[in-house]
Amino acid sequence: MIKIYTDGSASKKSCGYGMVALEDGELKFFHSDYCQDSTNNREEMKAILDAYNYIDALPSDSDCTIYSDSAYCVNMMNNWIDKWRILNWHKYDGKELKNLDLVKQLYEYKLSHPTVTICKVSGHTGDYGNEFADALATNNKAKQKKYFDKIKNF
Repeated sequence: MIKIYTDGSASKKSCGYGMVALEDGELKFFHSDYCQDSTNNREEMKAILDAYNYIDALPSDSDCTIYSDSAYCVNMMNNWIDKWRILNWHKYDGKELKNLDLVKQLYEYKLSHPTVTICKVSGHTGDYGNEFADALATNNKAKQKKYFDKIKNF
């Protein structure tokens, strides 16, 4: 079982995302990236895209679950994105979608990886994978070390 935790962060000072992959409880891979100007939702989506990129390199029969603390992203992937496609990439009220470039990429990954599950995880509750992804997204070095050590000794 492969569990991939994702998180995004945006503030006036910096923006970024983090992705942490665990296989049968063992840390296999982690990645982060940063930029100067973004939004939290955009960084959350980029983290999920990064998870799908990681999944692309795995055997096709791998059992993968992506965990996100973003209710927006989880609802988008599980409930809304197929309907948005039918509505020609518009919301139910006819308004255009924000971050359409990322939404379309996520939709393509959803189609090409139909067995990948995306689940909501509560943020900042001590879940090692989520906390480590958050530390990567916020570039918090002390928190990264703390949760890296906890995951390695899990």
